[in-house]
Amino acid sequence: MVEQVCMHIGFLRSKAQLDQYVDGLQAMGFLNLVRRYPKLMRVLFQNEQTLTANSLVDIYKPRFSEVGSNKRQLEEEIILCWNEFLMDVEGAHVYGEIMKDGEIEGEGEPYLITLDLIFSFLTGGSTIPAQGFSFEPHITFNHDRPNDKLTVSTCFLSLTLPVNQVLMTPKTFEGEFVFAMLNGPGFHRG
Repeated sequence: MVEQVCMHIGFLRSKAQLDQYVDGLQAMGFLNLVRRYPKLMRVLFQNEQTLTANSLVDIYKPRFSEVGSNKRQLEEEIILCWNEFLMDVEGAHVYGEIMKDGEIEGEGEPYLITLDLIFSFLTGGSTIPAQGFSFEPHITFNHDRPNDKLTVSTCFLSLTLPVNQVLMTPKTFEGEFVFAMLNGPGFHRG
């Protein structure tokens, strides 16, 4: 019985999509190549790049205001905190807690924050796509509503950071980001 349930969930439920994918590969004459040279073709389907703080910085490009403007100065301070936060995460120095109804959920053990967790929060995915993203992931800055929380759009690959004093110091940036990531209200907003 357990085998049948696993087979249904893991394969049969998505069989139509898999069949359509295989048909598409066949129609393009690609299926035979994949079958004949699976190791060579793997790079087209899987990205084996390990996430690093630098790779996340390279992937998520800030959309800065005009050079020399007051807005640009504030945005650069926030990006420095973002970069430092990612380096701390890479060094396994960042933890967070999940809250439920104002109380810490679970055993009270903090969760280790990882770059993979951040990537999933930002993109909804687990790995960098082998063929890259269909459009550029980016960071925008909200000057008009500084009291808003940071927001993430996994559809548009956008991280929007409110421009405020909280995000301009590394420790408070970390706290805001981790709280939003672990306790945000849903898929569309962090």
